[in-house]
Amino acid sequence: MNVNLRLNQALDQWHEWGLNDARPPVAIRRLPGGLTNQNFSLQCGPHHLVLRLNHTDDKRLNILRPVELAIQRYMAHIGFSPKVHYVSEEQGYWVRDYVAGNVLQTDLLTSDTLAGMARLLHSVHHIDIRHLEIPPLEFSVKAMRYLTLLKQEQPQHIGMLTELEDCVLKVGEGLPEGYSLCHMDPLPANWISQPSGLLTLLDWEYAARAHPLLDFAAVYRALPGHLRPLWLKAANVGDESYWAMALRQVGLLEKLWLVAEGQAGITSLRDEIR
Repeated sequence: MNVNLRLNQALDQWHEWGLNDARPPVAIRRLPGGLTNQNFSLQCGPHHLVLRLNHTDDKRLNILRPVELAIQRYMAHIGFSPKVHYVSEEQGYWVRDYVAGNVLQTDLLTSDTLAGMARLLHSVHHIDIRHLEIPPLEFSVKAMRYLTLLKQEQPQHIGMLTELEDCVLKVGEGLPEGYSLCHMDPLPANWISQPSGLLTLLDWEYAARAHPLLDFAAVYRALPGHLRPLWLKAANVGDESYWAMALRQVGLLEKLWLVAEGQAGITSLRDEIR
C-alpha cells in the first residue's frame, strides 16, 4: 500500500489514540532515516508525537512486533525510551511520544558521546529481563532464514549461497550464548541526543537475548576508522577472539539483511565467504 495512503488512514484514527486534550493532527513532517520503518512527527493539541508506519512484511525480516512492544513499553517504564500511546496491528502503525533532540550523526560523534553510548548500552545489558518473554538470538537460524529466502528468490546464485551456508555454520559456533537484552541495531541513526545531554535509544524491533558484544560490534562497524579506537576504549570489549567473532556475526547479518531488502546486490555476499 502507498505510504501516503497508509499515513492518511492512520491519521484519520487520531481520536482512538487515547490522548487527553487531543485535536486533529497538524504540522506533519517525515523524519529522516529509517530503512525498516517510516516515521512522521506530528502535533495533536498539546501532544508532540511520532507516528511510525511499520515495515509491511515483518515475517520477511523476522521481526516479532509483540516482543518489540513488550520491550519498548518496559524501556519506557524505566526511562530508557519514549512512551507508546497506541498500537494498530491491523493498520501496522504505532504512536509514541516525540523525543526532542538531534539524531546522532556519525561524522559528528565525539569521545564524550561515544562514552555515553557505551554507558547506556552497558546499562541495557544489565537490565533484569527474566519477567519478559524475549527469545534468544540464534545467529545460524536467523542467517539461514535469510539464505533460504534468497535461494528461493534468486536461484541463479544458489551455488554461492550454499557455500555461504557453510560459513554461517562455522561462524555461529564462535561466540558463547548471551543472556543480556541487546538492541541489535544501535547504530547512530537510532540514537537521539536531547538538549539536556541525555541519550535515548529508539527502535527495538531486532532486540533479543544475546551476547553484549554484538551491540558493541554493530556500533564499531558503523564508525569511521579514526573513531574506532575511542569506541573500543569506551566499550571495553575484552576477549579479542570473542570480539572478532562478534564483528563477523554482525557483519554477516547486516549484509544478508541489506541484500534481502534490496539495499545491496547479491554478489556482494561473495566478500563474506571466507
